[in-house]
Amino acid sequence: MYILSIFTLSSLVVLTGCTATQVPANSNKTGDTNDNTNVVTEINTNTNKSVEVVDNTNEVAVDLETKEEIDTSDWLTYTNEEYGFSFRYPGEWEIIDKEQWQCIELISPELKTYNAEWSKKYSNVASVDTDAVKTYDVNICYKENIEKLALKNWIEKNIDSTWVIASTTKNLNDQPGIELTTDVLGLWKELYLASTEGIIRISRLEKPIVTHALLIEEIVSTIQLIK
Repeated sequence: MYILSIFTLSSLVVLTGCTATQVPANSNKTGDTNDNTNVVTEINTNTNKSVEVVDNTNEVAVDLETKEEIDTSDWLTYTNEEYGFSFRYPGEWEIIDKEQWQCIELISPELKTYNAEWSKKYSNVASVDTDAVKTYDVNICYKENIEKLALKNWIEKNIDSTWVIASTTKNLNDQPGIELTTDVLGLWKELYLASTEGIIRISRLEKPIVTHALLIEEIVSTIQLIK
């Protein structure tokens, strides 16, 4: 857990001026981030090269019968005008603005309790930074793309392949993206989208600690680029 958090923090970038607004949203939206997802086709075992993103036209079947109904009618909307994205989320969830890293974190009530218990357990251990060991359910970060690279080229240039197990193309609300599976003492899913001004990275654990995975993916499915 401690090492996971160090990895998460070290992958973020410094920023200033992140702003957001929250407004009630009453429309009931059900999303499925697996639509139009292509099959993972390659395991990257070469630690000396940048990430190679593999494209494939095979379509992944989605078992809709196994998906639970999630009521989103009382969810709120978060909008970040500066970095160009918005999403919907349950009102009882906490949003933490990591302005210095150009990120925001979403934390469920269950994970907030888990983090508090973890911090209390290790509060007297000098070698443990109790703030650093806290984790999140969803992390959304803005990454600069000064050279205006295509998404695939940006990933190949900026992502260390030693972290990456596999890559696949994936659409989110008609926005083409690339999702990486990374392994740093746990499997992470990192979906990258290209906005007009930069790159948006959406991170979450493949197997969440305490929060229902379907609820997390429902939140991810509402993410929209507004630039």
